[in-house]
Amino acid sequence: MSSLPTGLLSEKSRHRHLLLGLSAIAFGHLSLETCNNFLPILYPSIVSRLGLSYTQVGLIALVHSAFGSFPQPFLGWVADRTGGRVLGWASLAWLGIWAAAVGFTQGYALLLVCVSLMGIASAMYHPVGAASASEVFPHRPGAAISIFSLGGNIGAALSPVIAAALVSRTGMRGTIWLLPVGLMSSLILWRYLPPLQSRSASKLPVKSPVEIDKRRIVHLGLVIAISTSQAWFTRVLGTYTPLLFTARGQKETAVSLILFVISICSALGTIAGGVLSDRIGPTKVIPVAWALSVPAAALFFRAPGVYASPLAGAIGFLTGMTYPLVIVLANQIWSHRPALATGLTLGIGWGSAGLGVTAAGAVADRYGLLTALNTAILPAGLVVLFALFLHVLIARGGAQRNH
Repeated sequence: MSSLPTGLLSEKSRHRHLLLGLSAIAFGHLSLETCNNFLPILYPSIVSRLGLSYTQVGLIALVHSAFGSFPQPFLGWVADRTGGRVLGWASLAWLGIWAAAVGFTQGYALLLVCVSLMGIASAMYHPVGAASASEVFPHRPGAAISIFSLGGNIGAALSPVIAAALVSRTGMRGTIWLLPVGLMSSLILWRYLPPLQSRSASKLPVKSPVEIDKRRIVHLGLVIAISTSQAWFTRVLGTYTPLLFTARGQKETAVSLILFVISICSALGTIAGGVLSDRIGPTKVIPVAWALSVPAAALFFRAPGVYASPLAGAIGFLTGMTYPLVIVLANQIWSHRPALATGLTLGIGWGSAGLGVTAAGAVADRYGLLTALNTAILPAGLVVLFALFLHVLIARGGAQRNH
């Protein structure tokens, strides 16, 4: 008779532990993006202080993107074998240090060094956080990854607002206040971040049926292509929108509000996309959302100030619906190595998108910012095509298995 209450208590304790873990993962993502997304709002001040061209601004974004992206597959591989806890909590402390240092740099080269070291922190955290969130609630992956992404979206929304307030009051050196944010978050993750025990404790065979399934490789390749196209669009949007509206006479606080609207609506879209994905499937949500985002973006780039925020909100919501879904798809396709799959999808996708940002900077120097932003509509359209192709392949594979 006594075993039943003990079992129930154990189950409740386990559930509470999982919720604490997911909350810590989402909070870590919030803190990470708060300390990692303030650069665009500082670009006008940096350009003025250092006399940079748009191409050089694009190179800053490229370096930040590359160091935050390309190491992710390797770090995901490490996380699958070690449980990922150390990578998780250490990433926030590392980020706090170098984000704080950005405001104290006096030259372009040193700025690039700080930005690259900030990027490495992002590369450390994302594979661990995403894979851990998926593992906490494996039967509701869309909802779990959405909660993880929601934390990041809220952080990304707060980051430019906080940065604008700090810079307006204390100048560039106000970034020093990001250091305690990183250190505090690191301590919370050190206490509550759950390890990837089920993967790290097992010894996977060198060659498993999943690893040699060529169809899964093609499917993951398409997921990476979707991730790349999504990131290309949003990186160009986030990097050059502040410069576009500042050039039109908008103040930094007004521009930060536009970025805030994009991010907070993206957070709402993240929840909607995750719930909808669990019901109808991610490959149905992605193409519809991005097909609607293309005309919204075309209007946003040309909108006067009064109409910019509603259009920014529409873009944020529609694109935000789909960002968790590439992680869901990657983890489903390579369920035996979730952190590695996440690292490949986000690492290659985001890193390659940095090249698009630099190319857009070169276009802006020659043809103007509006033309450069219009180039981002191309990858937005490619998301639709890649997602539809992936949906057809997955549906065809399921039909073949049923027969």
